[in-house]
Amino acid sequence: MKRYFKITCKACNVDMWEVTGAVKHKIGTENILISNAPFFFCETCGDVAYRKGLGITDILVKAYREGYNVVIFDEEDLAFLNNPKSGRSETEGDEKA
Repeated sequence: MKRYFKITCKACNVDMWEVTGAVKHKIGTENILISNAPFFFCETCGDVAYRKGLGITDILVKAYREGYNVVIFDEEDLAFLNNPKSGRSETEGDEKA
């Protein structure tokens, strides 16, 4: 059986287990979805928390500034952004010959 990490929810003081899935964030008037992200979820109050070192805040800021509304989290690469409006990922076309 795979072991998941757990922490205590700061809002209601119950266990939050780490899961992988999608989380929607509202930044200003924009909604940004992070998919495939590991996060802690509180089943009691619905609070969400992330492990330190994942760079979620930096990823959200970059997504907001660049107009992306979906972030596909990849822990090996940390993350890459995908803009569904254009169908182009951030890394496409950046290869040097």
